[in-house]
Amino acid sequence: MNAALARVESEILHIRDRMMKWRDWNTLKNFVKQKEIKEEIDDSNAALSACAESLFLTSHLQMHQMQSDFTAVHAIDRMELFAALNRLEAQGEETNNQVFVIMNSVQQEILPSLSRGDLRLTEILRLLFDLQTKYEQLLPNMNLNHGEVVRLQDGSQAQRFTTPVKGSANMDVYEGRYLDNCKVALKTIRSFLTGPKSLQRFQREVGLWQKVWSVDKGRHILPVYGYSEGQGHPFVVSPWQENGTVMDYTRKYDNQVDFRTMIKEIAEGIAVLHGMTPPVAHGDIKDNILISLSGHPLLSDFGLAKVIEDVTGAPITSTGSSNSARMIRWFAPELFEGDSTLNLSADIYAFGMTVLEIFTGSNPYSTIKRDTEVIIKKHHGMKPVRPTDDKTVSRGLDDNLWELLLWCWESPPAKRPTISQVLERL
Repeated sequence: MNAALARVESEILHIRDRMMKWRDWNTLKNFVKQKEIKEEIDDSNAALSACAESLFLTSHLQMHQMQSDFTAVHAIDRMELFAALNRLEAQGEETNNQVFVIMNSVQQEILPSLSRGDLRLTEILRLLFDLQTKYEQLLPNMNLNHGEVVRLQDGSQAQRFTTPVKGSANMDVYEGRYLDNCKVALKTIRSFLTGPKSLQRFQREVGLWQKVWSVDKGRHILPVYGYSEGQGHPFVVSPWQENGTVMDYTRKYDNQVDFRTMIKEIAEGIAVLHGMTPPVAHGDIKDNILISLSGHPLLSDFGLAKVIEDVTGAPITSTGSSNSARMIRWFAPELFEGDSTLNLSADIYAFGMTVLEIFTGSNPYSTIKRDTEVIIKKHHGMKPVRPTDDKTVSRGLDDNLWELLLWCWESPPAKRPTISQVLERL
C-alpha cells in the first residue's frame, strides 16, 4: 500500500512540474507547442488512471489479506480462550462464572457495535455458540436484539414476519437461525402486541427459563433461548425440532414408537416443572410436546399459557379465547367452573387426556362432535369411554394404564394423583 501511494505522489509531482513549465511560456510558445502540451496532458491522464488502478488493486489485496489475518487470529484467540478455560476446569476452579462474564461482555459491549455483513460478527456469534454448547449456559442477556437471532428466509434481523411455517392454538411459528449456527423456531403470540407490558412480562419470565435450564439442561424441557421484538408481535426463541409434535411423530412412526416409554418421558418432563420451587404449572400440555432428533419428547412453551393470561387479562379457557375451542377437551372441568387458575392438578388432568390422544390417535371424547356438549358432559362427571380397538390395546393401553387415566380425571382436583404418583404407576 505504501509503495502504491508513493507512486501516485511521484506522478502528481511530475505533472505539476510540467504544468509549471507551461505557465512560464509566453502565449506564442504555448500556441506553437499546443500539440506537445495535448500529448503530455493525455499521457498524464493515462498515468493517473494507471496509478488509481494500482492503488485500488493493492488496497483490495491488502483488505483481503487483513480479512484472512483476522479470521486466523480469531481462530487462534478462540483456541487460546478455550484452552485457558480448560486449564481452569482441570485445576478444579469455577469456570461457569468466567464463561458468564465473557459471554455477558460480548453481548453488552461488542455485539451492539457490529452490523450484519461484518466479518467480526460471524466470529463473535460462533464464539458465543461454542461457549453455550460446551458449558451448557444460556446467554446472560436473553433479550436478543443485537443479531443473536435472524429470520431464516432472508437472513434479516427477525423484525418482520410474513407467512408462518407452523402454528398452534396460540402461536405462529417462523424459522430462524440462532448465533449463526443452529435453526430455531421464532414463536409469535397472536394475542400479543409489542409494547412495554408484553416485553416486561417476558423479562419476568427470563428467571424461570434460566432456572428450568439449570435443572434440566434440555433433557425433558425444550430450552427457551430468549425473546425479542417482532413487527407488531414479540417472539420467543427455541431450538427447532424437525420431528414436529408428538402426534406428528407417532402417526409417522407408529410401528417404531414405544408408547409406554413415550408417555413416561412426558411425565418426567412434567415432574421437572412441578418439582421447581415454587412449582410451575405448564398450562397447555397438549399442543406443546415436541420430539427431538433422537425420538424423545420435549415439553415446550412452559409457562406461556400463564403469560398470555397475564398480558391479555383473559383466562385461557374463556370462550373468546382463540385457544379455548380446540382445548376444551383437554382442560380440567374446574377451569370452566369458576376456578380458572392454571394449576398442577389441571396439568395432571391434561396429561391424562394427552395420553388418551397419543394412544388412540383421536381427540378425547371423539364420539361427541360439539365442544359445548363436552363441557356439559364434564360438568356432570362423565369421563371418556375406554377404547378397546386392537391398535390402541397393542400400543399398551391395558387395565393398569386405564385406571391411572381415570385417576388423572378425578374431580374434585384434590383426588387426582401428583406427578410423582403418576410416575410410580408408570
